[in-house]
Amino acid sequence: MKPYSSDVAERLTARHELSVRLASSQAFAPRILDVGCASGWFEYLCAGRLDSEIAAIDVEPSIVAEAQRNAPHAQYAVGSVFALPFADESFDGAVMFEVIEHVPARCEVGALKEVRRVLKPGAWLVLSTPYAHPASMLLDPAWFFGHRHYSRDRIVSILADAGFRTVDSIVRGGLWELAGNIGLYTFKWLLRSEPPLKSVVERHRRDEFLSERAGICNIFVQAVAGQPAAG
Repeated sequence: MKPYSSDVAERLTARHELSVRLASSQAFAPRILDVGCASGWFEYLCAGRLDSEIAAIDVEPSIVAEAQRNAPHAQYAVGSVFALPFADESFDGAVMFEVIEHVPARCEVGALKEVRRVLKPGAWLVLSTPYAHPASMLLDPAWFFGHRHYSRDRIVSILADAGFRTVDSIVRGGLWELAGNIGLYTFKWLLRSEPPLKSVVERHRRDEFLSERAGICNIFVQAVAGQPAAG
């Protein structure tokens, strides 16, 4: 079996591609904040595609160091979503991919209020998170250990409470995405090897995410920051 690779280029999937496409489809934003940058895959994919200045943040220094190696053209900081090290109204857009489900339960509004603080009024936010479909929850091994999934109404309500107006939302990913994730859990964590038939699975994943077909796995929400609350 081929050993598991942590190379960012090897780990990119159709979900990542759709994420960047949605960010690219927004109004031009001179400065974008990536909340929870992980390996730096967003910054890596944006190279040559977005002219924006990107600032990225994550809570773990080792994760930020990895992101900086993968995409050194962006700006990086170590910090918490609850205390972003940026001034009020510093950014024209923000992305937050697969992060809100890792925030402590019932603290989502507080996290998003902090994101709202560093955005200019009218700035956009593109957010994704696991979708609360019965199949996607039952076939997500991490769901049994508290990995949260959100309904459309729930995530829209959380955003509204934090000062965002939802503009659009889509759900993408199906059984091939679920199979790919199960394979990743199994082979990465147990066998330390690449999943078999990886290219076949990814070809079907691309169809699930990049076509117009509704899915069951991940919800992508596009929202706009409202005016800051008085006082």
